[in-house]
Amino acid sequence: MSAEHVEAMNALLVDATGVRAACRRLPRPYVIAYRLSDGPGGQDVHWTVAFDDTVRFGLTQHPQPDVVIVGAWREMVLASAASRTGQAREPEVRYEGDDQALVVTAPVLEEARAVATVPVEFPDL
Repeated sequence: MSAEHVEAMNALLVDATGVRAACRRLPRPYVIAYRLSDGPGGQDVHWTVAFDDTVRFGLTQHPQPDVVIVGAWREMVLASAASRTGQAREPEVRYEGDDQALVVTAPVLEEARAVATVPVEFPDL
């Protein structure tokens, strides 16, 4: 995800009434974080998805996420690109923290994806 991609998604989510309604059904706010190794320049890449009054995506490390999805950046990008074409590709990941947060937030994330999926150019890997 680039900063422009995240900004475009978040702009669509600000006034998304269905996403806001889905967030209100959550028992509390949640944060899902990604720590992806070997990103551009060999650095770790951080992505976040925060569920509060709406869904917000970010590109920074969160200090206290509910769960961290840990994996390889390249594999996550390839899996994301595959899903855009209807293919299944599961990256190898491990979870740190409360992985039940993924289950609780899954319906809200699906609602957000329906609203905020924007065109993207994936890097040539």
